[in-house]
Amino acid sequence: MRSLITILNKIFMLTVLMSIAGSIVSLPVLVAKEIIYKHTSTDFVLLVYKLAMVSFILPMYILISIDNIIMDFVLYDPVVIVQSGSFKESAYSFLERINFAENITAVWFIGLIVYLGVHLLAYLQIRCYIKNSYEGHSDKVWQDEFERICMERNINKGKIKLLFCTETGQPCIVGMFKNAVLIPEYLKDSLSKEDISIILTHELIHAQKNDVLTKVLTFVLSSLNWFNPLLHILKREMYDWIECSCDEAVVSGYDIKRRVKYAKLLVRLNEEQYKAGICVSAAFFNESKNLKSMKRRIERIMKKENKTKITVKVITLAGIIGTSLCATALAKEADWAVESVFSNSVAVMSESDHKATYLEDTEDYIDEAYIYFDFDEESLINAVEYKPNENADCDIVYEDGTIEGAVMGETPIEPQHVHTYKNVNIKEHVKNSDGSCVVTTYAGKVCTSCGKEIIGDVISETSYKKCPH
Repeated sequence: MRSLITILNKIFMLTVLMSIAGSIVSLPVLVAKEIIYKHTSTDFVLLVYKLAMVSFILPMYILISIDNIIMDFVLYDPVVIVQSGSFKESAYSFLERINFAENITAVWFIGLIVYLGVHLLAYLQIRCYIKNSYEGHSDKVWQDEFERICMERNINKGKIKLLFCTETGQPCIVGMFKNAVLIPEYLKDSLSKEDISIILTHELIHAQKNDVLTKVLTFVLSSLNWFNPLLHILKREMYDWIECSCDEAVVSGYDIKRRVKYAKLLVRLNEEQYKAGICVSAAFFNESKNLKSMKRRIERIMKKENKTKITVKVITLAGIIGTSLCATALAKEADWAVESVFSNSVAVMSESDHKATYLEDTEDYIDEAYIYFDFDEESLINAVEYKPNENADCDIVYEDGTIEGAVMGETPIEPQHVHTYKNVNIKEHVKNSDGSCVVTTYAGKVCTSCGKEIIGDVISETSYKKCPH
């Protein structure tokens, strides 16, 4: 049970980092959407929204140095150093007393289950409605138009059906792999042939674009971030752009008169919107239930077709990539802060305890990162030029306690001179995959003129069962 909680806790923290990255990417998209649309098309804006949505699910920092992320984030537990009596110490003590990390993980997981469960029930409900209320036989006018449009758009009629349904208030398409166009029963004999053509064309374009599958995948993947309101705004607007993309495809080539007719049909069908329930897996002819959204769609239907500017597309895509890189850097920098707050295995240590010396038989340690070990000249008899261990963090500790990084790589060639050496400790810190680490201290010396490092014998080696560094 404990291991399951730990796994869920790690997943939750990764989700928080993904949410940070996704929020950074989506904000400029939400701000600039109309400017982008003005110079491109609904299809391109929809692509931008999909890229922003993906950033919530798979931010670029997950793809960069994946080995290091697993080692540093998943396998290691954070150690937080605090000053005794400080507010930081009090805050961590309070979080520990209320089991904050485990409780917030439980809230997230319960929210995830409820979010998925509610929508799954809604999906099963609409499937039940469809199964119990559709009529297999179809009207000849509708069927003829359906077959004509399928042939015109090279749609395989064997993978899509036309059904009349008494439990849906508007035309919609359902099904992820095998689609069905559902037409409300009340519309069967109340529309002109042109109106029928518009409705069926819109729904069949949804089928061609696999919009139902896109919506379902977006919903399932984004459910991890159910707590982020920005994601829900992005998802809702993306669904609107999906509808607008179909609108644009239908009216392409229409004159102003036919565009007006399309808009009037949209308004008419919107009046029946409230008769329809929630349909999770449906791509509606009109999913929006508010006047603002309706106005946006009509404005886009009536928009004069302009030439798409390639420059705007290039700048926009470059902006998305640049923003993703910035989001990547910020999210990666935030990983320790997120883990130190939300981890259920964080270790809080005071500065005095962290630097203290303990006995080995109590499983405590001497923190060699802060200590200089004295040595005699015999330790340097077999000394050689130091070549840093590529798997270790390497530091030099001077006798006065000063710490600096070791020179990584070859010592640059200096003009010939007499080296003036100063005794130092050269320390190599190696992390292991099980969360432990080893600090090895070597006798050494450094030239004060050129920085050349010489390494001698090992004078100390200490293992830590849990890395505190």
